[in-house]
Amino acid sequence: MSLIQIDYRVDTSTLGIGGTFDQPSGTPSYPKARVYQDHHPIANAPQDANIPVNAPRNSRVVITVSDLKGRPNVQMAPVRLLAGRWNHEVITVDQMLDASTKPIDEPQFDVNHDWFYSLSYVPGSPAWEQTDQPPFTHFMHGVEIGNATSVDPNAAFGPFVTFNAQSIPGLLWYGLEFSVLEGDVDFGYYWFDPYIRIT
Repeated sequence: MSLIQIDYRVDTSTLGIGGTFDQPSGTPSYPKARVYQDHHPIANAPQDANIPVNAPRNSRVVITVSDLKGRPNVQMAPVRLLAGRWNHEVITVDQMLDASTKPIDEPQFDVNHDWFYSLSYVPGSPAWEQTDQPPFTHFMHGVEIGNATSVDPNAAFGPFVTFNAQSIPGLLWYGLEFSVLEGDVDFGYYWFDPYIRIT
C-alpha cells in the first residue's frame, strides 16, 4: 500500500480570530502544500491546496497542518473532514457507508508521539574559581566560571487525520477544519476546501 502524506502549510500571520468547532472561520487564502509519497517528496506535486493532490487507489493518506513559517510555538491539528463532492456529485451518508461507492474509508484522527532532545543546564550555582588544569594552559592561574549541560528528552506531538483511498478513481472535493494554538493562546478553528484525485 502506497503512503501519501500531505502537509498543508498555513500562513498563520494572516489568520484573524478563529471561530468555534461548529462555526470555524475560513482561511483568507489557500494554504501551501507539501506532498510526499512513501516518505519521498513528489517533485511535480501541487504547491497550493486548491490544486488536486493525486493519491493512488488503495493508498493510505495522512494529512497534517503546520505553520508556513515553521514557528515552533505554533501547533495545529486537523479536527474535521467534510466530504463535499465526489466527481462533482454531492456525497451522501449512504454513499459513504457503502463499500462499493465510497471514495475513502472512515477517517481516523490521531497523534504521532515522538521525542526530541534539548540541552539544559545542570542545576547549581556557577561560581568563579581558579583555572589550574589543562586543557586551558593559556589561562593557567586565571579564573573561570561555567555550567555543564544535560540532555533532556521532550515529548513532541504531531496531530494528523488519516484514511484509505478506495479502489474507485475520481475527484474528491473536501473541507478540512483545523485548530491553532500559539504558545498558550488558543486562536480557535479555521477551514479550507482542498481536493484529492484518486488515480
